Amino acid sequence: MDYNNYKCSGTYLANYAGSNNADLAAWQTLSSKDATSISADPVFASATDFHLGSSSPLINKAIPIFSIITDIDGDPRDPSTPDIGADVYPSPLPVTYATLSAKKNSEGNLLSWKTYTESNNLGFELQRSYDGYNYTAIAFVNTKANNGNSSIPLLYEYTDRKPDGAKQYYRLLQKDANGNGKLSNVVVLSVNQSAGLLGTYPNPVVSALFLQLYSEKNTNAKLLVMDASGKPVIQQNTRLEQGSNTSSIYVAALPKGYYNLVITIEGTDKTFSAKFIKQ
Repeated sequence: MDYNNYKCSGTYLANYAGSNNADLAAWQTLSSKDATSISADPVFASATDFHLGSSSPLINKAIPIFSIITDIDGDPRDPSTPDIGADVYPSPLPVTYATLSAKKNSEGNLLSWKTYTESNNLGFELQRSYDGYNYTAIAFVNTKANNGNSSIPLLYEYTDRKPDGAKQYYRLLQKDANGNGKLSNVVVLSVNQSAGLLGTYPNPVVSALFLQLYSEKNTNAKLLVMDASGKPVIQQNTRLEQGSNTSSIYVAALPKGYYNLVITIEGTDKTFSAKFIKQ
């Protein structure tokens, strides 16, 4: 449990294990939860409009979950630094898009992504890395939107025809006309690519564990987290597209310790596992 906002007008903020907590600091100390949560007036737009106001301290204070791209009203969530809460501050994002995906074909590594809306967008700088840390630009894909503005889905593709090295990492840097930019998720491909778990990060993890998965076809996968004793503590399903995928598991509510992640690809006997530490 983390990245929340707690605001109370009473004497106590919370009760944990029979003890009253006067403020967030006391709650964090006693519960060992909510390390990066805050306690502040959310500053709603009005008494009847519960979208965040422009001066809200909750803006850009959450973490991204790639499968959640809109808020409770269908307003787009920032894909990199979303707001805390069900109703986001309705500021126009330069671009809202689905995650970057990648797969191999006869010509090289095919990268694809889709935008839902674009505002003042110049295009996308494609970046590649061979170690997952140091990235260089390999191409720039101009926006398909008229004058950089669009309210309809637009599809983009780029083929890296010279994917040197044993493994390649890719990401997008979206750029707008004002010189601002936002990074996408990271996808990974390797020379002898087959279905499986490419990696997890961060490890140790506090809130959200991100998974890099490669699938040979469009399918589903079952994600199972077990504690050190082998007891299942989290179970969820995720949709996989052919190629490289990014998924996430929210583990903030788990106690600190060692955990095992088991991934089963639907319709196959393939199972993959990884260990991680919850801080």
